Amino acid sequence: MTGRHRQASRLPAQQQGTEVARRKTDNSEYAAMMMRIFFGFSKRIGEDPAALTDLPMLRAGFEDFINLGIFAANKNGSNPYSINEIAKIMGMTKQGVHLRVKQGIQVHARLEAARANGGMFRVADIRRIRADAMAAVGIPDRTGSPKEITAGPERDQT
Repeated sequence: MTGRHRQASRLPAQQQGTEVARRKTDNSEYAAMMMRIFFGFSKRIGEDPAALTDLPMLRAGFEDFINLGIFAANKNGSNPYSINEIAKIMGMTKQGVHLRVKQGIQVHARLEAARANGGMFRVADIRRIRADAMAAVGIPDRTGSPKEITAGPERDQT
């Protein structure tokens, strides 16, 4: 026979009509991975101090995503956590949790709107924020990548 021939058993599971079993990562593993990412970012700051311009965005994003998670935990289908339970886990008041749920709803809406517009986190936007922040303090970017150093509203289109 000529051409490519494949046995059904050698096809990826998606092409056989069966689902692929994904490895389940528990939250402790995920939290450890995030800590390694944060540690890696600290090394990057040491090599590229202008990366400090990313901190306001990262701090705000971290708070937004915690609020989004709290909203999801409270509305989680058949196994939600109550406002009281979340408040006890976080060591805060029920009113504080209600506020975070409300903020999580707002984050969800904002992210869905961004996704509908083609992207939630655009590298070009982050480069532009860096360039603007460095320009605002009057310090030249000496340690960024060529794309970061030349980023600006009219220059960076990637």
